Amino acid sequence: MKRAVLSRKPSADRRILAILLVFLIFFTSLFSFALFYHHGFVCATSNVIEHQLALGFLEHVAGMNVSDGNILSYNVSSFRMPDSQHYQTSVRIVISNNNYTFNVRITFVDGKFWIYDLDLSSVQLVGDKTLNDSLSVTTQATQEYQGLFNATHCDGLVEMISAALQNQSLVIENDNALLKISHVKNCSTPLDYKRYIHLQWFKKIKNQFTVTAQSIIMSVSKNGFLTAFMDNLATHHVASTDINISEEEAINISIPYAEAYAEKHGQEILLTNTTLEWRRNMNSLRGDDFAIYPVWIVSMTYNKTNEVNVCGYGVLIWADNGEIVRHGPRIFFETTNGGHNSYLWLTLALIPIVLAFTCLMTYSRRKDKNKRLKK
Repeated sequence: MKRAVLSRKPSADRRILAILLVFLIFFTSLFSFALFYHHGFVCATSNVIEHQLALGFLEHVAGMNVSDGNILSYNVSSFRMPDSQHYQTSVRIVISNNNYTFNVRITFVDGKFWIYDLDLSSVQLVGDKTLNDSLSVTTQATQEYQGLFNATHCDGLVEMISAALQNQSLVIENDNALLKISHVKNCSTPLDYKRYIHLQWFKKIKNQFTVTAQSIIMSVSKNGFLTAFMDNLATHHVASTDINISEEEAINISIPYAEAYAEKHGQEILLTNTTLEWRRNMNSLRGDDFAIYPVWIVSMTYNKTNEVNVCGYGVLIWADNGEIVRHGPRIFFETTNGGHNSYLWLTLALIPIVLAFTCLMTYSRRKDKNKRLKK
């Protein structure tokens, strides 16, 4: 006797599967759009301006042969920077030059050159270049960079490098700028060879203050390659030089916060230190996160450490308008960049994929079962 089989018609199963697939595709597409919009991600297969500038930098500033036959791979990607209105474009190139294979990364912000980095992991780490040879490389690179990018903000850098060569000095300073050169005499690690010399040129703020966001950085390897070039002057700008809040006023603003915390934990303020610095607009609190503002850093030390190992309190205050940037029971502040949310987004992104896989497996098992029953 044949067993009675109760099952849906194949056409009904196909309709159900089609409906499920349409739903999952729609949900996945909608969620993916929301995910990438949230993170500001844009994938670009080509960008003419950055392409030309990147190759121009390699040929003229880094001194490499960039003929088509020497470029082994080329990739461009763009995305909106986290907590920012700026877009970053990353150009990655694998190039063959002088019997070596190099991995190069060049970064642009809103179409402006920012960072060049040369990976020497596949290059034999030997060389006999001297300090003078390496400084000559930075001079040539600066001159070529100025011409290629019309970088008038570099004016004065070549003259200070020349002064360093002439005076055999690693520090050159004037009223407007400061040049610092570090030199590894005995290279023993890959980083030593890559950064045989490391040069940092600061443009002073108010003829006194220096900050990395207002500097140009270069490194040259022991074998004479330009391995790093960063132009923060092209991408960052000083938004204010006004100091409208005095040191005393900054302390008076800060003390109530520190006292309130100390009272809860049986502590008292023992010492108070203040520092005036220029910093990037943290977490885009004032709009452009590449803008630089003066900030008072008020650090207060308590007479003892409390039950949670807190021994002080810190307050950051914009020196031009008196607004508090942040405060808390720490001497050193940690910037929150929203990294915890990344795990949430990743978990949610996996949901439609898991659902789709589960539905397909269920349908496959049902189909196999129906085939066995019909037999």
